[in-house]
Amino acid sequence: MSDVNDANIRQLFVMHFNREGNACNTAEDSLYNLTRVQAALYWYTNHLLIKIQKDTQQKVKFVQGDEQQAAKWERMGGAEEFGDNSIVLTSPPDESGMLYLRDSEKYRDVRVSAKLEGNVVGRQTIYLRYYRQKESFVRLLLENNELKLEEKQAGRPLVELSKATLSEIHWKPEDLAYDKATVYSKAQTEAGAVKEDPGYPVNISHMRLREIALSGKRLTVSVDKQVVIDSQETAQDSGGIALESRYSEQNKKDDIYDAVFTDVSVVAPAAGEPGKETILFRNAYSGWRV
Repeated sequence: MSDVNDANIRQLFVMHFNREGNACNTAEDSLYNLTRVQAALYWYTNHLLIKIQKDTQQKVKFVQGDEQQAAKWERMGGAEEFGDNSIVLTSPPDESGMLYLRDSEKYRDVRVSAKLEGNVVGRQTIYLRYYRQKESFVRLLLENNELKLEEKQAGRPLVELSKATLSEIHWKPEDLAYDKATVYSKAQTEAGAVKEDPGYPVNISHMRLREIALSGKRLTVSVDKQVVIDSQETAQDSGGIALESRYSEQNKKDDIYDAVFTDVSVVAPAAGEPGKETILFRNAYSGWRV
């Protein structure tokens, strides 16, 4: 049957993209056995562009979006796209994508809030008091529906201060498609049907509202309006705000990840002046839009 198909393809077409996985084809490749990139529905624009850059080893110009918002951040890795009220931070292959909020190191105490809307399988991180030269920081990361608070002081190993598994995310059977023709039910998966990876399907997203208050040496974190970390002590004394994205090793097919930070607010309360604050960055909608 395959020989008949091949003969018909050669009769009807001048070329055939027969394999999935790579965007690059060379002059040595057969015109009837070419490769293609199968973009997933959840990929953002820069995800596809980074994949093309990875496969072709040629520089690609990324989509940046709102230039005024972009000017407030410094890219440290990956590619970022600023929408009206969103920051999509796409990681390089097998590395971290990072953005640093300019001049945020001038403010010791801050309140940070954001909706994290990237895929569940992957890492979305907010750094506080990030001292880049010393690689010291406090960071709160959401990965595979697990929340971790970690701290690293200069010259010392990374320390996990807190960890919590968040409320279960419900997904649909059709989310768990392992190939173009087969969809397993959740019951089949739990009963031992063919399963590529443990945990959540790699293609589902979920929104988590994260709110962080850092004052002095105490840090409080709320997720979806519920306090999950209360007055945790931190030794980190200075540094700025950063965002990070990174793929999860659970996703065997894709080492690029889109972290999505929506309605981001970073404010610094005025010392000794209750009710007053400095807005370092805010992209949430306010008032009516026509």
